[in-house]
Amino acid sequence: MSKITADKRKFGERQRATRVAGSLEEVFEWVRQHLAAHGTPEDLSSETFGARLKYLWKWSTVTAEQLSEAIGISPPTFRAWIAGRTPPNLENLVRLEEITGVSVQWLATGRPPMVFGKSVATTEVPGFVYVPRYDVRAGAGTGQIVESETLKGFLAFREDWVRSRLRRNPANLVVFEAYGDSMQPTIADGDIMLVDTSEDRVRGPAIYVVLAGNEAIVKRVELRKDGALLVKSDNPTYEPWLYDKDQVHELRVLGKVVWAGGLV
Repeated sequence: MSKITADKRKFGERQRATRVAGSLEEVFEWVRQHLAAHGTPEDLSSETFGARLKYLWKWSTVTAEQLSEAIGISPPTFRAWIAGRTPPNLENLVRLEEITGVSVQWLATGRPPMVFGKSVATTEVPGFVYVPRYDVRAGAGTGQIVESETLKGFLAFREDWVRSRLRRNPANLVVFEAYGDSMQPTIADGDIMLVDTSEDRVRGPAIYVVLAGNEAIVKRVELRKDGALLVKSDNPTYEPWLYDKDQVHELRVLGKVVWAGGLV
């Protein structure tokens, strides 16, 4: 019996016990421990997202139906990911990271590290974190239609600045680009924005990126006492508008803008 076969047999015994007594998170915790001890094939870094997801899924020995249900998608969609026919969106990538504990960075690009909690850290430049940049342009004016949420790459930020100055967990941050002039002078056309995706509800007056239908907009949003949301621009030439409490469900908060920067 080869070492790989023996490892898989031991893993199968452990996983069958876990399937009865534990959760998917516990299953993947064991997978991460195993892969940390034995490593992953180097050629996975040059493979597709689907190949890396398939490798991780096969080691877990959970069914496609179990994992699909946990993510919140259909089994055919999951198999389309594996086959490379359909890419996952940002929300699904984040959900995969939550379930498996494996970083969005590794799943999307194959670049290490693989372990959750180090998903935005780099082993090459200590002291920096890599924040994923998505192909989403948030309209600071008219909304921008979101047709996809493709990962474009990563931007590096000093970890001590992110944690101490912004007081944010780097694992919750993504980068979007602003489009339009309605948030000037605070946010200009073409500025990049650090968005904290853990702030998925309006809890106080702040600048949020929200989806209105399939349009992404960046605005200053206030929660009123009656449950309505007041949506305002920093540019006084744009009129504010109100979503009453019966319309609030039409807005989906992608995250809170915690920093923005661009050309001077």
